[in-house]
Amino acid sequence: MSPPDPATSPAVDTVAATRPASLWPDSTRAGLAGSSTSFAPSRFDPLAEERTRLDSLGLASFDVCHAALALRAVLMVQVALALVALAAAATPGQWLMQQAALALGGVAATGLWLVLVC
Repeated sequence: MSPPDPATSPAVDTVAATRPASLWPDSTRAGLAGSSTSFAPSRFDPLAEERTRLDSLGLASFDVCHAALALRAVLMVQVALALVALAAAATPGQWLMQQAALALGGVAATGLWLVLVC
């Protein structure tokens, strides 16, 4: 079998066919091991970096808008108001009446806060 003619086959690299094999392992050759994992890709575009930073800040603000946060906020406000009512009441019945009155305001204020934040 004769070697291919370079004039008729432009895809054949005659220099690479005559070159001896490399002594270096494949993982150290540039371009064969894929992209480097040691360093993050650098961009010299300050506007893209600013957009990325603003997007991450925007997404972080929506992390507080979960049902679990709303439940915790309502419960913590109610516990605080129950302690305030307990300190001001002389009897358990009076504490229950004060707690009922404070609970309405606490739920309304917590709901307003959640609407403003989310």
